Amino acid sequence: MAGSSLDDIVGKYSLQNSLRPIFSRLQEAEQAYKPGEPGNEDCRIGVLRLLSILHGQDAAFNLRSKQGGQSVASELAGLFRHVEGNFNYDIYQPLVQLVLEKAPDTDIWKAVLDLIDIVTQATRITPPPRINLPVIQTPRSHTTSSLANSSEYRKDIDNVLKEELLRFLHADIPGFFEAFFGEIEGLGSTAQAVFDRCKAGGESLYTEEGGWTGWPENAAEKCVLDWLVETVGTLVQFAEEHDPTQNIDRRPLAQPSRPVGGSTAKRKLDIAFVDDPNATENTRCHWSQILVPGELKNDRINSISTRTAVGLLR
Repeated sequence: MAGSSLDDIVGKYSLQNSLRPIFSRLQEAEQAYKPGEPGNEDCRIGVLRLLSILHGQDAAFNLRSKQGGQSVASELAGLFRHVEGNFNYDIYQPLVQLVLEKAPDTDIWKAVLDLIDIVTQATRITPPPRINLPVIQTPRSHTTSSLANSSEYRKDIDNVLKEELLRFLHADIPGFFEAFFGEIEGLGSTAQAVFDRCKAGGESLYTEEGGWTGWPENAAEKCVLDWLVETVGTLVQFAEEHDPTQNIDRRPLAQPSRPVGGSTAKRKLDIAFVDDPNATENTRCHWSQILVPGELKNDRINSISTRTAVGLLR
């Protein structure tokens, strides 16, 4: 929605009652906060939950930040790293208070834009002095955009990917489950019931001694993908039997040889979770339906976190 004003975008994509579920958590954060201190775990989790809800709003994908010009959704993703690495509740408190006051959507999104601006300025790093190059040398820009239409080898592109994007991939983030899934009603009890079902019976799906039953010994691509699709189907069945009101519409998609629609270049995906309850190996999906992309490695050289991450970045 290029050219649309903030009022127009916010008016079209209302928050409605999306923030209501975290009111109690934000109230706990306000009560726990002591001025002059960075804020405790209640404050941090409250902010993470608020950011996660705002990040998923349609308005966040249509609004643009003041300085960088990126979508607010992209900027909010960066705030997660700030909360984990250098959290100070004082910076986020004005936004929290507006939410608790049930302020108009426009005021809330203006506060989000101000917050992004404050954090961006606080974390901006001054680049090192530029080294003067001899006149005969041609400066080179090592970014993925400069390689997009070049004839660079894949290994060269991988090196640039690692320099440009790898630092933005994170694993084992503290509080991730609580922030993103903590408010989903019944998730904990359903997950426990499904896991107990996996361990029950003479032909259990999972054992403490041997792990998951049926995992292919040679880890061949097709065998692993078939096993994963079948196992996830069983887990969905267990969940729906535990709670018949469950309507699970996300399924694994295994199409390592078929390009996914919606990308400029032909991109294939080993495995993914998609928003389609009827997804099969013959289903044609668009990138907009990909919820979680997966990368499958079955050799010791590539089966390390760095190479797997680069595969996902491609």
